[in-house]
Amino acid sequence: MARWSEVNVDERKVLDYLLAADHPVGGDKATFFLTVGYTRAHWNQLRDDLEEIGLHGQIVDEHKTQFGYKYVIDGVIQTPNGRMIGLRTVWISDEADTPPRLVTAYPS
Repeated sequence: MARWSEVNVDERKVLDYLLAADHPVGGDKATFFLTVGYTRAHWNQLRDDLEEIGLHGQIVDEHKTQFGYKYVIDGVIQTPNGRMIGLRTVWISDEADTPPRLVTAYPS
């Protein structure tokens, strides 16, 4: 079983992907997260909220892939502007007993 108490949301994943409006893949996600009040200056707030989903969200899918163990976890968070939103997060763990790291997040 993955070590969920040690979930990993990398600073670069948040700043260079989820909050980077000019990212070719993550740009739409960034627009969403910026619209609901997250900012690059306070990127750690989004990190903390995503970690909370990793720790306490509902696992809706899990399976082994060529990249490791993939987990899809849904959760609800309160955004900086006060809205309650549902998010789907995707995590990967290299081995079944290693800490999962965030791959992506988007509104559910």
